[in-house]
Amino acid sequence: MQETDKLKLRKPEYNEYADVADINHNMDILDNAVSDKLGKTEKSVDSEKLDGLDSIMFARSYSEANNDIVPGEIFNNPSHK
Repeated sequence: MQETDKLKLRKPEYNEYADVADINHNMDILDNAVSDKLGKTEKSVDSEKLDGLDSIMFARSYSEANNDIVPGEIFNNPSHK
C-alpha cells in the first residue's frame, strides 16, 4: 500500500480492497491537520482582536502566507471598501 508524501495517508492499490480501518486512519490524520491549522488561525485572530476591514485584510494575508486559495469576490466586494 502506498502513502501520500506529506500526511502519510494510506492509498490502497487498485488490486487491494479498501479497508475501513485505513479510511478511518486517513480521516483522523486529516482531522488533526485541519484542527491544528484552525487552532493557529483562531489564536492569531484572538491575539489581534481584529474587526471589520482589518479582519478581511488579516484573512487575506494569512491565506496567502499559507498558500490557501481565497475567492476573488471576497476582496472585490464593494461593501468591504
